[in-house]
Amino acid sequence: MLRYDKNMKSSNYCNLNAENKKNDLTARIEVSIGNKQCTGENFLHLCDSVIEAGYKRIEIQLSDTLHRHNLEWKLRLNSKNALQESRKLGDEWLASNAKTLTILFTRADSFSVTRWDYWIMHPKFERSKKVIEGFYKEDSVFRNLIDLEIFAYFRKLGRYPKADRIKNSIIYFIEEIAVTEFSNRLQIADEIYPGTRFEPEEYLAKTYANKRGLALGKVKFINTISDDIHAVANNASQSDKSRYRNNVIGTDEVHQSL
Repeated sequence: MLRYDKNMKSSNYCNLNAENKKNDLTARIEVSIGNKQCTGENFLHLCDSVIEAGYKRIEIQLSDTLHRHNLEWKLRLNSKNALQESRKLGDEWLASNAKTLTILFTRADSFSVTRWDYWIMHPKFERSKKVIEGFYKEDSVFRNLIDLEIFAYFRKLGRYPKADRIKNSIIYFIEEIAVTEFSNRLQIADEIYPGTRFEPEEYLAKTYANKRGLALGKVKFINTISDDIHAVANNASQSDKSRYRNNVIGTDEVHQSL
């Protein structure tokens, strides 16, 4: 059975020894298992650019168990075994990128690794998930964007989108967006990823930021492949920096505030 454990967030890496240091900017680096830009030398260069851009607080968001939804149909696993296999992939990623994580630990004022289980097993996550599920049911534009992403994904794989695969993919995408929404409700951050922003997520951010107060609308998404991360980070307006100071809280503070 899945159980929430607040210690999942810190994993083996957490540096909160600089409580009194200035932390204007927070970076949340999204790591997708299987993306070559999120591991090895590519990941090292990505993290180095984040440090050089001036970010003081850095969180690695490791989406390991998100992939359990894909593993169910790709490897024909039941839900329990798919979950175990996805956790194993996360363990392997941590081990193979330990050198880079250690560098971040020593260079950042505050550093943490959050594994996917931390978010989806959080007692308050379900609320954000239901909000995104509601948009999928009620908003035809959002629903169509999700469906287009799914069919594009299977077209790229050269696989036929069977009903069970489509169902798992819908769950996958809704959960992914819900975690982004929820994690930024707890701690607003610049979302950093070596790729474009998920189009359905961007649609929600633009459409419902003011109408429904989605945290997605407050997020600055940075594509490290196409964006100049130094310019984006250093050109933040004073109001942006004030927003960071007012909303960024440390790992331990997150749990105390819930």
